[in-house]
Amino acid sequence: MSETSDALDEIGHKQITIGEDVEYMADQAIEALAADDQRPDAERFYQRGGRLVSIVRSEVPGEESSLIIRVVALATLYERLSAVAEWGRIVADKKDPNKTT
Repeated sequence: MSETSDALDEIGHKQITIGEDVEYMADQAIEALAADDQRPDAERFYQRGGRLVSIVRSEVPGEESSLIIRVVALATLYERLSAVAEWGRIVADKKDPNKTT
């Protein structure tokens, strides 16, 4: 089991250690996304039917705008996760296996 950590990098991003505990990493990623949702300019993500979605405004010239529920593209999710968290892996020092960097 991974250690829990609320460590933040120098600009306030959550630090998430990449490892074998996928459930832990997912929980940490969700926390980072939720914290980012507090920003007024952040695109909000929601869950609908087991999928991650966002709400966007339709801007069709000559028509009244409307709100549309859109499935979040995987590339968009990767981009957002990279923006809200610092991802890293702990690597053993080859010269001293008991030391990590």
